[in-house]
Amino acid sequence: MELAGIGLRDEAGAVEAIPEGATVFLATGRQTAARFAGLAGRRVICRVVDEQAAPFPSRAGMAGRTAALHGFHEVDLFRRLGVDWLVAKNAGGAAGRAKLEAAKASGIVVAMLPRARNSPRLKLVPGGGAGLGGEAGMSIGRIIAGPECVAEGVAWLVARDDGMARARAAVEEVPLRLKPDGFAQLLSAIVSQQVSVASAAAIWGRMQAAGLVTAEALAQASDEDLRAVGMSRPKMRYARALAGAGIDYEALRGMPGEAVIARLVEVPGIGAWTAEIYAMFSLGRADVFAPGDLALQEAARLLYGLEERPKERAFREMAVAWSPWRSVAARLLWAYYRVAKDREGIG
Repeated sequence: MELAGIGLRDEAGAVEAIPEGATVFLATGRQTAARFAGLAGRRVICRVVDEQAAPFPSRAGMAGRTAALHGFHEVDLFRRLGVDWLVAKNAGGAAGRAKLEAAKASGIVVAMLPRARNSPRLKLVPGGGAGLGGEAGMSIGRIIAGPECVAEGVAWLVARDDGMARARAAVEEVPLRLKPDGFAQLLSAIVSQQVSVASAAAIWGRMQAAGLVTAEALAQASDEDLRAVGMSRPKMRYARALAGAGIDYEALRGMPGEAVIARLVEVPGIGAWTAEIYAMFSLGRADVFAPGDLALQEAARLLYGLEERPKERAFREMAVAWSPWRSVAARLLWAYYRVAKDREGIG
């Protein structure tokens, strides 16, 4: 996605794109900083990266004398300063990806300016991304591949959040919960909607026995075939919509989490929760959350002593503090919910 269809090639385009009232963080050279610092109606913060005699423009704030932008240690700085936009020169390679990762984790817009006159077109993306002609691209973030990844995420959360530390102390383990990806996994999710676990397992077992778990088989099946395995009429429609959606499941593996979710919810019968769960457990995304999940909401209410379950929008904002390990936070909250449910009889 581009930000309002804007694509930038130069500093002038970026200057025009930044709206009034925005807080802009400049990780650029002095010449570029001077141009942005002259913007009226914007709060501009400059990073000092060298010892040149020429001062930064007097209208710009100073973020401090420090090393060049790199990695997630910048996230706290961005949030503390209330940064909306990051403007940086494209260094390419690991340095460029680090800038994109920091912006993604902070939920800000990044404008990465080309170094050369004929550099590829730049696209702005809300909430952490810029695509530079496929050179740096938008990162998909960390992938949870095994228990060691979950352990790393838990350690990060526990060190930064007292509530997460309490949750970890209350549970025996934080499960991995990885699942296969592809058509069958999403079809199984549709089958499981609004029925008990036992009923869903029985229907899915009959579908497997009948060979009705591929897009090709679903497309050729009659209503009678689907009714015979226990599918309701709405689920027949959803299953056929999924079969005809033309989703490239291999391509989903390389897409950012937001893009994966946006693609999946285009299909009737797949809502945000199903798409988020797929991104978490079938694609192993480390920084996806499901704020509409009632068990997660209840776990947060109990863990943080809230008067009521957080609403979805507020919960999404609350979860920003757990980035870049939001899916690990979800795993920990689900584990805590099970313990609390057994202890307090939550229905």
